[in-house]
Amino acid sequence: MRNRPALQKMKAKFLGIMIVLILVQTTVTSDTYAQSEKTAIIYDSYHSWVGSHYYSQFFSALSESFSVKYSEGRINEKELSSCSILMISAPTKTFSTSEISAIKKFINEGGGLLLGGVGWFWVDEYQKPIENFPFNQIGKEFGVMINDDSVIDPTNKKSGKYPIFRNFAEHPVTEGLVEICSGYPSSLSVTGNAHSIVMGDEDSYSGYYYSNPYQEGDCPPIVAALEQGYGRIIFMGQDAFFSDVWIGSYDNLKFGINTFNWLSESGGPIRKYKLINEQAQQKLSEAKSLYQNHHFSQAISSFEEATSLFEESNKVYRNTEADQGIQEARQYIEKCSTGAEAEGILDTAKGLYDKREYEKAIEKFENAQSLFQVIEYTKKAEECITMIEESNEWILLREKAMQELSDAESALKTAPSTYDPTGYENAKALFVKAKSTWEVYDDQEKVALCQEKIELCNDEIAVIEKNKLKVVIGVIVIIVGVVIVIVIIIVRKHKSRPVPEDLKLEQMTKNLDEMVEKGLITEKEYNLAKKEIQEQSKKKRRRQ
Repeated sequence: MRNRPALQKMKAKFLGIMIVLILVQTTVTSDTYAQSEKTAIIYDSYHSWVGSHYYSQFFSALSESFSVKYSEGRINEKELSSCSILMISAPTKTFSTSEISAIKKFINEGGGLLLGGVGWFWVDEYQKPIENFPFNQIGKEFGVMINDDSVIDPTNKKSGKYPIFRNFAEHPVTEGLVEICSGYPSSLSVTGNAHSIVMGDEDSYSGYYYSNPYQEGDCPPIVAALEQGYGRIIFMGQDAFFSDVWIGSYDNLKFGINTFNWLSESGGPIRKYKLINEQAQQKLSEAKSLYQNHHFSQAISSFEEATSLFEESNKVYRNTEADQGIQEARQYIEKCSTGAEAEGILDTAKGLYDKREYEKAIEKFENAQSLFQVIEYTKKAEECITMIEESNEWILLREKAMQELSDAESALKTAPSTYDPTGYENAKALFVKAKSTWEVYDDQEKVALCQEKIELCNDEIAVIEKNKLKVVIGVIVIIVGVVIVIVIIIVRKHKSRPVPEDLKLEQMTKNLDEMVEKGLITEKEYNLAKKEIQEQSKKKRRRQ
């Protein structure tokens, strides 16, 4: 090892400073330096051997945009959900499996992590291998390990000892930096997707301590950056760049501000789940509007989308807003389902109504009405009531028409008569009445049936009238025949006294008058018979 005695003196001085800082430290638990709208930083005091005052000046410089809370217990998901950046510096206590899982989830969900430490100090002070350094418990999960060396720069150094770094990769964290310096940093082994952003120059190398991973010309990295999932990480092989001892030196303050600005850009899980909640609330609002306008099927889809977003928010970190949003969305989905079901039943009821299946339609209208009342859809509930009333009116009209048709059919059965059309005339009147009612009901089949029966009645009445006429004519013929016989007898008895034709006509007319008076024939039949006698008389006269 190079200059071991000098290094031992430097180490003693360095430890002395740390002890003084620890002695003057005051315990701060769950303290916030800024309002809630500022970006939240959690400083892990539990695992670190340096206290809260180690970075007091730097945190004061950040206070305009950041708030800092000190964690005195083990890291957990619930605590990380309240911050955007986790700062782990100089950790000496081992991280549990659950803590490592919480940190990885925090990063993947948009959190920022600043992980700093000195490898050679861990090995020298705690006499444990570098692989057991808590820094490396976290670092190996992301492809960056700290080494147990000390980076030396023989040409660029402060006070002839501490290396000054001017070799920067282009990155937001190194923007505007000229040089930074802070004690003896350890180098990093950078693999995977991480990349080095602060390195030693061409003559820097690993020296003094237990391993020498970098030789001159290797430009050993001391700061690396990684974007993982939605989050970001800065790995530092030194925990004192932002300490009160070094924050005012070189461009260290700018380096620190750049670091925290870059780490906070993704906003952390707290910002991510809030952004997701904003999207969910917007979708929830759209869904409510659809529900209020009674577009139930569309509203269900939107409420389901809102629910999915709230569930995604809860996956980032469980939060009350998401839980309440899920509960509200599910309540509305239930209402929408009821509304959609009611509309489906209403459509079925209207179909039955159009088919004139009014009893079935009423049952469906009542079901739909009940569901619409559950979701307080008054307009549709009233529509159902109106349709029920109309259905009942149609049922009453149909029953009336059916009764009238039944009465007419009964009358038709008792109507048959050879000479009396009264039965058919009554039946016809009833069929006319039934036809009128069926026309109002708009049942053309029944209207046609009634018309057919009316025509049947007319035909039967015509047949009866014809039969009656035949009877009258027959009666008249008989009467005429009788009269003629009588006349012949009289003539034979009184050959010397022929009977004048006028006398014969007078006698037959007299007989017809007697028949009318006795009700044997009607007035109409009388007129027809009288006319026939006159015609017979005229024919005889012409023969004479």
